[in-house]
Amino acid sequence: MRLFTLFISYSFGGHYCGVYPSLEDVSKVIEEMMADMEIDDEVTDLKEIAEKLNENDDFWHEFSDRTWIHVQEVSEQLVNQIKEEVWK
Repeated sequence: MRLFTLFISYSFGGHYCGVYPSLEDVSKVIEEMMADMEIDDEVTDLKEIAEKLNENDDFWHEFSDRTWIHVQEVSEQLVNQIKEEVWK
């Protein structure tokens, strides 16, 4: 089981953090955020996020309106700990 965190720091000062079971889900949230914020930048490619995670353990991107995102994979140890807590 893999989990991914998505942190969004909005240009207006708000923040969001979520945990998702797939990069596809993360990508959908990013696309929705971009539509809501009317950000016309090129959509961040799912393949690019996956490559960065494989290379650096995290992905960071800033959009033209100064909103930025950070994606990171949750460590295997923490995933196992979460599973133990959820499925007691």
